[in-house]
Amino acid sequence: MPEKEFDIVITENSVDVRHDVSSESPKRRFYAGLFFLMLIILGACVLVLLPGKHGRPNMWHSLSSSPIDSADFIVPLSLVLIFVIWMSYVGTRWLLAAYPSDEALHCDRSTLTVSKVPWLDAGNTRWITRSYPLMDISRIRFGVIASAKGSRIYGIRFLAAGKKQKVLPGLEAPEAAEILKALTTLGADVVDDPKLSKKVERALCRRLQV
Repeated sequence: MPEKEFDIVITENSVDVRHDVSSESPKRRFYAGLFFLMLIILGACVLVLLPGKHGRPNMWHSLSSSPIDSADFIVPLSLVLIFVIWMSYVGTRWLLAAYPSDEALHCDRSTLTVSKVPWLDAGNTRWITRSYPLMDISRIRFGVIASAKGSRIYGIRFLAAGKKQKVLPGLEAPEAAEILKALTTLGADVVDDPKLSKKVERALCRRLQV
């Protein structure tokens, strides 16, 4: 079975997918967010306190002893800010995909609807719903929605009114193939991916080995 299970219901006229993450661990994503925040702080501290090359003083020495309008202060501060902003941007994208909130997808022959609990909703009770006419959706496919250091998280990607959308993070190839096949039957614009069958085979082999 996939690491993160999805409830999939397919009928002749609709597809419903539910990713009920909070039922197993409602606070897991918040613990992960706190851990990630600590990593950013730790990384910034290491960057500031790490000695420079060839015996040069660390950034903290420059920050604490230089005037705030000098290059010796502005340059180290800029490097620290760039590090924090970059880590926050990359890490947040990964965090939202690796530790998602509850999400549901419904599609019939006229409309695709995505409902999701806001990531910061600790009660897991408030849902935000977006609906798109099926004719305005294109290039539905199974693909990478977040990556970091060689690790990839897959889900469903599509274009809605020209904007990129990413849903169902953690979805694996066998379930994705089932969903995409049903969406094709409903008339959705699904990308023909010849590599998907190979991904399905690899995923099934991994499950047999566990």
